[in-house]
Amino acid sequence: MEKSIEMMERTGEGKGEARKLRADRRIPAVCYGKHLKAPVAVSVDRIEIAAIVRSSDANDLFTVKAEGSPINGELVLIKTKQTDPLTDEMIHIDFQTISKGEPIKAIVTIELVGKSKGVAEGGILQQPNRTLEIKCLPSKMPSSIKVDITNVGLNESLHVSDITLPEGVEVVGTANKTLAVVIPPADEVAQPTEAVAADAVEVAGKKKPEGDA
Repeated sequence: MEKSIEMMERTGEGKGEARKLRADRRIPAVCYGKHLKAPVAVSVDRIEIAAIVRSSDANDLFTVKAEGSPINGELVLIKTKQTDPLTDEMIHIDFQTISKGEPIKAIVTIELVGKSKGVAEGGILQQPNRTLEIKCLPSKMPSSIKVDITNVGLNESLHVSDITLPEGVEVVGTANKTLAVVIPPADEVAQPTEAVAADAVEVAGKKKPEGDA
């Protein structure tokens, strides 16, 4: 099913324009991209965009519906959202236009799946990095990358270089980034022996000799 966002071009700017849009239940936004001659100021329906954001992943792409506008039919990514610090409501959105034939960079979530044999032996699983920067065509963009940790044993780790990425996806930056590690359980704090405890009680119970200040 095609995902789309309806937009309307706007010509005004400043606080007066923002108040007018809020009265019409709309949010100011802008579309920009390398293949656009200039950024295009638009507005989106407040309720519609809130529903889209709630039901979408960070890297989902949308087709613009804006009759008579040069951005009509463009593919866009929700790049940034500005929210009101008091109400947490969106007050401005940046949309980045994407070319279908041009690779883009994005941050995706790493999902660890399976139970490692190291954890089964009593180890503790740690995930030092929960996201990964990747590069691929828009049509190949995954919502997340699942990483199987079943064979990670005690005192072992799993790096980016150890996993198989989805077809057409490449990592941006180092491939030595650690995704998962299984460490031994922390040593229990040694409890004081009965003898040490008894000595402590004896010292605490001693009275000062008479005549001491």
